[in-house]
Amino acid sequence: MTSELHEEVHYEIPLYDKISFSDSISLNHLIGSTINISYSGIINCVVSGKKINKTYGDGMSYDAFKSSPLAVESIIRPELSRIHEGVALRDYDWEMAHHMQPHIVYLSKTAGIKVGVTRETQIPYRWIDQGAVEALILAKTPTDKRLD
Repeated sequence: MTSELHEEVHYEIPLYDKISFSDSISLNHLIGSTINISYSGIINCVVSGKKINKTYGDGMSYDAFKSSPLAVESIIRPELSRIHEGVALRDYDWEMAHHMQPHIVYLSKTAGIKVGVTRETQIPYRWIDQGAVEALILAKTPTDKRLD
């Protein structure tokens, strides 16, 4: 699901033909409604598009999960990244683009107060995804690494 902030938050579900984007469905008019979703029984890897029986990560085949930069451990655990030392865990260019960019340290108010770190380009979308009603930026860092 994607979200955009206008006067209000706009939600859409992108639709794909295997891995190629084909269309999207606006969801705002469905908020508060009951919807039915049916499963066709076919699963395609989000990286390769090939038919698979089981998914790993966020819809990947086992091979993609083990090799794709989209499943590198440092996405969830940025402290594992060594790209700032010039060492890539999987894909140098992807890791440079993902980790070596400005990040925001923030507080967000959802059911409680959360402390988070996200790429600057993900503000305000990260807060929307969390269901935050308020957020406060505490700091901006040049990368996802702590400053000593």
